[in-house]
Amino acid sequence: MITKAEKESIITEKLTSRISYRDLAKKHNSCFQTLHQWVNAYQGKMRNRQKTKKDSVSPLPNLCNGFVIRDDIFCFIIVFHFVFYFC
Repeated sequence: MITKAEKESIITEKLTSRISYRDLAKKHNSCFQTLHQWVNAYQGKMRNRQKTKKDSVSPLPNLCNGFVIRDDIFCFIIVFHFVFYFC
């Protein structure tokens, strides 16, 4: 387990030298991704990891009894019922 003082010294070493994250990780028997996260957190560069939905889903109030249907499927259903009913 790495102590807070060791973590700070590793971050300082990375920022004051030209050593790569991989070489620094080997030197301190750690993972280079972890060291990279520490340095980014120290520099205030942590990225936001919120995932976004690929397909937009829009609710249709009072039409589907609380179910959520994608717009393209809803249009197909409406057209199908229209053609079936009037033809």
